[in-house]
Amino acid sequence: MDDTSENQKQSKEDVQHNVVNNLYWRSCSRDDQAVVRALYINREIDSIYGLEETGLLDDFFHFLQERDIWSKVEKLNGPEIERAMVNITQYVILYMEKVIYGIKYMDSLEELLFSDQSAMRLVGFNAHQVKDGVCKRGAWRRKHKDRIGPITPETLANNLIKIPVRQMENFFNNCIKSLAKAGTFPKKLRVIIDATDIETKKDFPGAGSVTREVEIVDKTGRIKTIEVTVWGFKLIALFSVGVKIPIAIKVVQIQRHESNFTEGLIKTAKENLGHYSKITELMADRGFLDGKTLWWLHKTMNIRFVVPVKKGMHIKEDARQIAQHGGSEVCFKRRTKTVTRGTGKDAYTEQIVTEVYGVSQLNTYAAYGKPEQAKDQNKKSFDPNPINAIVVTQWENHKYEWEKSKVFVTNLDVSPDPFLAFDGYDERSIIENSLFRQTKQSLHLKYPIKKTREGMHLNLFFTMSIFALMNAYRQWTEKQYSMMKNGQECGLERFWKKLKAENRSKVIIFTNDVYGIIDVAECMILLNVKVKDFGDIEAARNEILKRWNLLDVTPPSL
Repeated sequence: MDDTSENQKQSKEDVQHNVVNNLYWRSCSRDDQAVVRALYINREIDSIYGLEETGLLDDFFHFLQERDIWSKVEKLNGPEIERAMVNITQYVILYMEKVIYGIKYMDSLEELLFSDQSAMRLVGFNAHQVKDGVCKRGAWRRKHKDRIGPITPETLANNLIKIPVRQMENFFNNCIKSLAKAGTFPKKLRVIIDATDIETKKDFPGAGSVTREVEIVDKTGRIKTIEVTVWGFKLIALFSVGVKIPIAIKVVQIQRHESNFTEGLIKTAKENLGHYSKITELMADRGFLDGKTLWWLHKTMNIRFVVPVKKGMHIKEDARQIAQHGGSEVCFKRRTKTVTRGTGKDAYTEQIVTEVYGVSQLNTYAAYGKPEQAKDQNKKSFDPNPINAIVVTQWENHKYEWEKSKVFVTNLDVSPDPFLAFDGYDERSIIENSLFRQTKQSLHLKYPIKKTREGMHLNLFFTMSIFALMNAYRQWTEKQYSMMKNGQECGLERFWKKLKAENRSKVIIFTNDVYGIIDVAECMILLNVKVKDFGDIEAARNEILKRWNLLDVTPPSL
């Protein structure tokens, strides 16, 4: 992949601005005993650093640990992944950094991430490894092509791609389960379901294709309808409104119709939320309009819904006619809001008007029922299930003629106030702005680990997982800082105090693939340096050696 022009646009400064709340990571395992032995016996370590208050674990790492999510990161695995010099967790954390730093292409990692010694150290690599790599493989290219970093982007991609897609999907679901258990979601949850295309080139492995009619404006200014074929995948998400976190996702080929997956996503979300939260209301666009699914939501799941009606449906014309002529089943409401436009001397007020009609107990949606019910709609004995509708004739000052008025079906009450149902649907655009647009623009959702079906699927599940965790973390920190501001001690403050108390006068030492946290004075004793503060140096030395099981070990002569 040649992304030279993109590299020029995406600088290290850009990457720094993309980091969310200075998230740092560490994936090498802690083994104080191994570090002590390296100090005392080998007299050789990879690196040593002062341990500041947040030098070892930052707030986000603490957040993941509290919610038992870090253990799920460590369980990600796959067959034939190189483990001798770099463990799988380090590969995973490197890709996490890529996502959070907003790095678009894998080929950009060397310049924008792998050359950053502090970022690499926080993943477990030392300065020597950043400069010369974790092994001698590729030394010629490193010398003659100015390559830098502990591993190559190809190594990262080739090992990550071995993680089974199903395992990454389970990782996403397990993250949501942990967030639900921690109280991230309210007891009653309002959700939006929507889909977005992940377009690819025609020859992308595993991609589907679909031909659609689109309207264009020709050279004469006239609107023409043409057919366009696109290739790629489709990401379908169930998105919680208040907390702005996806709670269930599905990846399919682009031609698959999204309405076929509503029931499955609701069931997955219910399992993810457990008994901690319950979905009570769902908003969707017309692509999810399916009578038997809406009936299942109503009767089986007790979920309220609001969905726009498609063109040409009988219930659409029926609702319009009944609303126009009025009657006991019709409720009209007009709402006027005053808003201020402009600023300073140019400021002015404007009246925003919306008019809606609620129509109750419509019987012309034959598909609204059990799957077998629609087959009997032409029989005299057919007994349709009633459903309510909302007819919009003016939407924020935009007026519609009756034959072009907007119509929605819902199982919510539309009398005496149809706005109670309509306002819920009005929030549906949140998912496009807060989920799809942000993950595509900031987290580069559409750029796969490798140009394969598995590479695309893994990236989609991975990016959605990180997005969910970042949003949950933001809300958690906002609550923590609010508590501290009000003089209340909170988990974040206790974490800082504990970290400071535990790590006072200590250093962090790296050797091979482990790190240890050792008291500075003890470190000097192990290196046979006399520390006067210990008083009886020999007794102190023996006590330290006994604690680390080194009394019978003879260090090399100095």
